[in-house]
Amino acid sequence: MQHGRSKNYHYLGKDIRVFLKPTGKCRSVHGTLQAFDQYMNLVVVDALETREVIERVNGSKTKAMKTRNLGFVLIRGTEVLSMSLEGESEPIADTAAAKGTA
Repeated sequence: MQHGRSKNYHYLGKDIRVFLKPTGKCRSVHGTLQAFDQYMNLVVVDALETREVIERVNGSKTKAMKTRNLGFVLIRGTEVLSMSLEGESEPIADTAAAKGTA
């Protein structure tokens, strides 16, 4: 078993988007990756959460995306679905792949 640097080291200090496990609604966090560990727990600074909400307007339901400022946040690795550099379409890591290479 080879113990080398994680690929995530390349993303320290860069803007990322973290997609979280669905809890009924779509959620993601955008910010700067400051730290991570072997369990894929992430420390993100200047974090903004984007989430899908259902609003009721005049008796009808509509879906809308809401954003809120979280600031400094620790994201538990078990909640991470995938993460990518902001502006890129390819995921850079996911928990399924991380479990296979841990």
